[in-house]
Amino acid sequence: MARLRLFANLRELAGSSTVEVSGSTVEEVLADASSRFGGDFAAALETAQVWVDGDRVGRDALVASGSEVAVIPPVSGGAMVVRSPMILEIGMVGVMAAALFGANEVSLQWFSVAVVLVGAIWAYDMATSVDRRGLDVAILPGLLAVLGATLGTYRFGSLGMAAATVGSVLVALSWSVGSHRLRPIDSIVAGATIASMAAFGISSLILLRLRSRDETLVFLFAAAIAVLLSWLSDRSEMPILDPLVAMLVGAVAAGA
Repeated sequence: MARLRLFANLRELAGSSTVEVSGSTVEEVLADASSRFGGDFAAALETAQVWVDGDRVGRDALVASGSEVAVIPPVSGGAMVVRSPMILEIGMVGVMAAALFGANEVSLQWFSVAVVLVGAIWAYDMATSVDRRGLDVAILPGLLAVLGATLGTYRFGSLGMAAATVGSVLVALSWSVGSHRLRPIDSIVAGATIASMAAFGISSLILLRLRSRDETLVFLFAAAIAVLLSWLSDRSEMPILDPLVAMLVGAVAAGA
């Protein structure tokens, strides 16, 4: 038996967030769940993504006894069905990249606005990704880290960058201590890591833009190539490189 962990409208249709199901593959596990919860549940599964013990897998992946199978619909609530999550991912990444490249050419002020929007999306995506792995992480500290890093670095440069990075960790830790569900050490570490990465990354972008528009353009180009290669490697059925290695190779090659 495997434990099926459900989110959003799938959880509502099943009436529970976790259920015990049988099956030796993802396809068999989902078929068993569909037979229990009806046609609406089976229809919602068509566009859902599946993780087994924290790793995203296809429908033919093996499921060992005691494994956790997490099923996440592409859109929460079930109000809108997205038939092609891959196209949605490409579209979102393309829009964010275009916003950064375009704002970089316009002015520092507009670049800062674009960085806040992209950083907020990144922080939200990271927090929800951690939640899919069974950890409770607050989203607000990451969003505050993005805003604080942008304002601090824009106004005070490298000193603001240092203050924002340290402050983001302190806010994340304080937030975890103040909430009972966030007190497990794994949740504390995950929340502090997301907040610090958001603050340091956003500050670095603003600091680079304060230095030079052309250097920022070069960095954005290298980052875009790196993310593209990492995404392609993650989507490939038989990847040549690990996604993180592909990102590193892409960044080095594009930078050169």
